[in-house]
Amino acid sequence: MTKKSPDSLYELCIEKTFDYLVDKKWNGGKTNPFSQINCNIVNDLFKFLDLHLEYEIPSPFKLLLKSGQLQNLVFNGIDFTEKRWRSVVKYLLEESDSCRNITCIMLPESFQNDDNGSLERLIEKCPLLEVLDVSTFFNLSVLKNCVRLKEVRNYFSGNKEYRYFRNESVDTLANLQNLEQFVIFHSRKSSSYYKHIAKLLQNNPKLVSLGNTDSSRAAHHIYTT
Repeated sequence: MTKKSPDSLYELCIEKTFDYLVDKKWNGGKTNPFSQINCNIVNDLFKFLDLHLEYEIPSPFKLLLKSGQLQNLVFNGIDFTEKRWRSVVKYLLEESDSCRNITCIMLPESFQNDDNGSLERLIEKCPLLEVLDVSTFFNLSVLKNCVRLKEVRNYFSGNKEYRYFRNESVDTLANLQNLEQFVIFHSRKSSSYYKHIAKLLQNNPKLVSLGNTDSSRAAHHIYTT
């Protein structure tokens, strides 16, 4: 991929650091050179890497993923295979504090949770998580300690909301007093879960969006009980 000329000295520094990363300048050291770098710089480096690398998980990603300074685990430029996604999660789970500053997880449709609950284990390591945007089913109970969580968006294919309410209780979400968006409902038929929706509305005072569902039945349930 052709890189455009940097527009500022800062962008030039990011690009030069990128070149050093690709050349494996910092490989083999005893300490991760990015573990003490400002989070904003690590985020910008990660974003730059995401847009300019098109091959197997390289060493640059490993260093940034394990630094503990990454805030935005967001992939836009690379459509990873299942094997590559497993590598990403593996690197994040290898270090005890690698996810300590992550506030946003946005993963494309190519990421699908596995039988080992990789997504759940990843979320558990992110105490500062505020935004979760995925396209795969996960266990709602894993969110119970994400007290800063504001947005949950799950764009799975088809009408599979029942999977959440067959196995899980929305009581799990009662602790999430900062929750503003809970978008897993993708059709008006979701209103059949009106009792669960009513609990969400009652327990989460900042909630403003439930996706594409009709909450009037839930509101009526609250009013009449």
